[in-house]
Amino acid sequence: MRLKTFPVQLKPEPIRRLNLDLNINDNVGQANLVGTLYNPKKSLGLQTEPNLQIGGTLNFEEILKPELNLIVNGYDIYFAKLENLNLNGVTDLTVSIIGKNVLDLQGSLKIKKSNGFLVPLADTEFETKHRIRNIDEEK
Repeated sequence: MRLKTFPVQLKPEPIRRLNLDLNINDNVGQANLVGTLYNPKKSLGLQTEPNLQIGGTLNFEEILKPELNLIVNGYDIYFAKLENLNLNGVTDLTVSIIGKNVLDLQGSLKIKKSNGFLVPLADTEFETKHRIRNIDEEK
């Protein structure tokens, strides 16, 4: 499963100390993933507590096209614009990811800190759709 385009123009940061609990029964998986989304502004040794959780169900009846019903919760998540890393900040977020061939993304961001922007960023809610491309489909 691959996104046709990445939903936002942000610098991707690695997830560390990733733990996944997945139970599958009758092709439906119940998932709970906990990890630490890396913040390059902090020492790695100080980032010991998980700040990202993803939970929900994955229906694997069609193994190459699972149906997702997930909730993502994060706190103190660092973000930076891909084309200008001086535009960055920290946010708490909640996102629901629902769908199969087209993902419905809905969520909210609670901006805790923003740096470099002419106008400080404000808390926001969003809703968007993203089409998943097939494995054999060109990028």
